[in-house]
Amino acid sequence: VQAEAVSGGMEPFLGLNFPAWDIPPQARSIMLETSFRYIGDIAAEPVPVLSAKGADADLNLTHAHLRGVSPVHLRYLKNMGSEATFTLNLVVGGKLWGMISMHHPEPRIPDHAVREVCRNFKQVFELTLDGMIQRKRLARLHRASNLASELKSQAAQQTSPSFFNQAILDQLRETMHSEGAVLVKDGVTMNSGVTPGPEYLPRLIEFGNSLTEPFYSHRLDRDYPSGASIVGPEFAGLHVTPMREDCFIAFLRRDREQVTSWAGAPEKTIVGSGADARLNPRGSFAAYKETVRGTSRPWSAEEHQIANDVWAILVSSERQALIHQTTRQQKLVIDELNHRVRNLLTLIRSLSRQSRSTSENINDYVATLEARIEAVATAHSLAVQKTEAFVSLHKIFEIEAEPYNIDETRVVLQGDDAGIRPDIAPIFALVIHELMTNAAKYGCLSQTSGFLEITLNKSPDGLSITWREENGPPVMPPTRKGFGSTLLSKAIPNEIGGTIALSYPVEGVRAVIKLPNSVLSGARFVGTTKSETAHDSPLAPKKKASRADLRCLLVEDSFVVSMDTVRVMNEVGLEQIQTAMTLEEAMSSLTNELPDFAILDVNLSAGQTSLPIARFLRDRDVPFFFVTGYGVDGVPDDLFPTATILRKPLRRSMLDASLHEVGL
Repeated sequence: VQAEAVSGGMEPFLGLNFPAWDIPPQARSIMLETSFRYIGDIAAEPVPVLSAKGADADLNLTHAHLRGVSPVHLRYLKNMGSEATFTLNLVVGGKLWGMISMHHPEPRIPDHAVREVCRNFKQVFELTLDGMIQRKRLARLHRASNLASELKSQAAQQTSPSFFNQAILDQLRETMHSEGAVLVKDGVTMNSGVTPGPEYLPRLIEFGNSLTEPFYSHRLDRDYPSGASIVGPEFAGLHVTPMREDCFIAFLRRDREQVTSWAGAPEKTIVGSGADARLNPRGSFAAYKETVRGTSRPWSAEEHQIANDVWAILVSSERQALIHQTTRQQKLVIDELNHRVRNLLTLIRSLSRQSRSTSENINDYVATLEARIEAVATAHSLAVQKTEAFVSLHKIFEIEAEPYNIDETRVVLQGDDAGIRPDIAPIFALVIHELMTNAAKYGCLSQTSGFLEITLNKSPDGLSITWREENGPPVMPPTRKGFGSTLLSKAIPNEIGGTIALSYPVEGVRAVIKLPNSVLSGARFVGTTKSETAHDSPLAPKKKASRADLRCLLVEDSFVVSMDTVRVMNEVGLEQIQTAMTLEEAMSSLTNELPDFAILDVNLSAGQTSLPIARFLRDRDVPFFFVTGYGVDGVPDDLFPTATILRKPLRRSMLDASLHEVGL
């Protein structure tokens, strides 16, 4: 009872609570349809309404002022000391909000004028109340809108999805009318207000991460029996909105322990059994005090919407930040690619000049240049492939040095070998590649008289690598810090956790690289993960008199590469070569005549591969080689575990050795 006016010795009920079952559901449905209801005399004898024919349907007396009243309700009113009642039913937003219940100690029937005054008063009251509710709701939505605008503004100014700061979380907690708030995002936890202690916070995080849809309750002990073990007994209300794994926001409300004054003992009493069972109304409405625990203020529909709207902003901002981050990474990759392409062109020019100066004839020059280009390509593949074993440091240095180490005297590698973690090997190989490229472009390897000495020394603290260039041109410290310089100075400490010290004495570049034990292993290590020429192929061809008699199929989608591959095949004695550029063209040629063997480019145009051709040839015992520019990982192990894999650009020595291995 929120307000009361008492006269004539009636017992007051202000501040008392009445249990919900005092007004059963069928009575509530009638109250929604009628403006008011009065009972002029609870002792009046009811008058039955009979059908003249005895077969008519029951009358609907919902809107009749003088309809009969339940005997239980009449006894209830008598126990309250009332002889007559007049009740105005207050309906707001299509729902029964409450009622104004008037009682009289004597029988009394309100006349028509009084009834109309009360009807009009009820309508004005409902409109006024609805306006108050709407203004309060609009004020909450206005605060939520301002918060959403601030969130969007913060998100627009940030390039990271973790823009959510403490001030915003505090404001959001106040808007949600909660005592505490917890934001968990990508392993980071942010708290506002009163939150669960350290013994409960991990349980809340585990619970939030397990949700796939929002969870809310203002009485955890009823809706989630183990709720107290999640947030502790201090809290009874919880509202959690998950977005994805390890990402959710939770609002908490304390247990509002309160003393409730009931109008009589609130227990429901049933008398009789079966069809005769009925509710026995309370005989006393004297104040009965009860302590209520385990509940908080319920979460409103507006608060649900606020949580959803704010979280939608978080999702959108995270998406925008990720797009920005991806764009930035793409630009970095493109810049690096441009740098690598320019370096590669410069490197190839340097290789060409050095090969020309040391070659006796054009054939010797071509062979030397091809070998050096292949070594550079092999080093590049080592830097980008994924390995499962530790990678040999000696192997990295040997591959990088091979293009320049013609007589194995220009690059001297000494000291014990060690393995480096596979996830660290690519960046380390890039560092060595950068040092070697700089030596070839500007340092000791740019002149035929120069040489490079690399020494590996193990110690309890890790591995020390000494780089010493000699007999090259006079060295000058770099005047510009480009991508290569940044890579050398940042990669070792930031990516590997080691150190690098560079110096530029006039006689040659010096570098000391120290690698920690955490990235090293003395266990098994390899230079590559899969044999580049798996020569144990069971596909043995029929012996021909000579290679010139062999019918060969070449599948290659690039016309220029196809011409170069045909040239290499001719150099090893193959003459009968049929070429195909597409999967369809190759399969069509196979239906006419089977070749003696085939060379298959793995990745073809339009997203196709030559794997269907390989299956066709394998099923007919026709040997074949794969050739790819993607490295050995371009061919599925489970489909062709023993296939011979050649790398682009195809070299004569590589093809000749592979043909010998399979008996061609």
